[in-house]
Amino acid sequence: MKDLHIDSPSGLLLRSSIHLPAEASPQQWALLMPGWTLSKDMLLLKELTLQLNAIGMGVMRLQVQVPYEDIPSPPTLGALARALKEAHDFMSARGWNLRLIVGHSIAGLAALDYGDAHHFDGYIATVNAPSSAKFLSDLFGIDSGDLPKEKLLRLGPVRYRLTAEHFREFVDSEADRPLSLTAQRVLIMHAEEDATVPVREATRLVQRFSTLPNVLYIPCANHLCNRERSGRQTAKMLASWALSHIQDKTSSTHPAVEVSTATGEDNYSCVVRYPSHVMVVDEPPLFGGKDRGPSPVQLLTAALATCKAITMKMYAHRKGWPIDQIRIRTLLRKEECIDCENPSQRQVQWVLYNTVAVDASLTEEQIHRLLLVGKACTVEKLLRETTTIQTKLDDQYPNRQPAS
Repeated sequence: MKDLHIDSPSGLLLRSSIHLPAEASPQQWALLMPGWTLSKDMLLLKELTLQLNAIGMGVMRLQVQVPYEDIPSPPTLGALARALKEAHDFMSARGWNLRLIVGHSIAGLAALDYGDAHHFDGYIATVNAPSSAKFLSDLFGIDSGDLPKEKLLRLGPVRYRLTAEHFREFVDSEADRPLSLTAQRVLIMHAEEDATVPVREATRLVQRFSTLPNVLYIPCANHLCNRERSGRQTAKMLASWALSHIQDKTSSTHPAVEVSTATGEDNYSCVVRYPSHVMVVDEPPLFGGKDRGPSPVQLLTAALATCKAITMKMYAHRKGWPIDQIRIRTLLRKEECIDCENPSQRQVQWVLYNTVAVDASLTEEQIHRLLLVGKACTVEKLLRETTTIQTKLDDQYPNRQPAS
């Protein structure tokens, strides 16, 4: 961890800390900003840092303060958006590729405003954010007809002074102003037990988008997500979404797999070595094997079924749909195909049959959507599309004998 001071042209106090993943040279960065009731070192942001570092992202945690004499005044929504702009400029000047902004509470609303105003092309996640600044006027009992000069309040352990600038921002806010952000690049997370910003604010926030953004509800969590279990769960959910959405998908190369036949009496069994796993593949006794592992054809059907199941569950998680279990039975069968134009011509083709069972409280429309998503999984695309297969002799193999 490294603490950094960011010079603020607008006079804000910007305290930040940098947290690097194990490889220490991240290609992508996340910027985490707490709301009024969190510091940059609180539990939720620590857990988020650990999870995002684990998927290879660099993390900047940013704390925004307004200069004060006796009682601190929290940054306005506009000040938080300016701080994001200044932090983004700071990162860009150093070649740090900012791909994700995470804001808690009012900082989440500021992140959306910043992204909307500056056409941010990365991803934004909010945690327990209000739908607009208008909500804060109701929360603090501010009447637009009689704005007070200031008001003292306690947020968590800290006492704050709200000023006329805050109140004008609250009452002037356009609660229903549409957001032009790409909804697929936005994640809205909200604690089901949030007593400060009720969960209905997540619904109102969603309504500001022309299409549905990603929404996840956090069970058994409060506004601060400062219970150890809920803080860790929130971080894992967000990191999982980041991994499936943000991580660089431009590379079309998958890790190589190495296969070697076993020696001795094992007949056809093969040892398969992946970068982090080892397994045995064999044929059943019917085909001369010893059944020491799944057959190649069984691996093929398993690859299709697991890819479909994982893709469907990822989609359900992003949508916040409760899924208990997905079960898929895949069968490969050789069938005779009759050419309808020429019935005398009979051909043989292989057909993969998939039977899907979804154990979840979902509507028929949601189930149908999951089935469509499963058809778009990588392995099914690979099987449906034409794949070029090239085979060559390894010239570096040590036991290769020269031709006589």
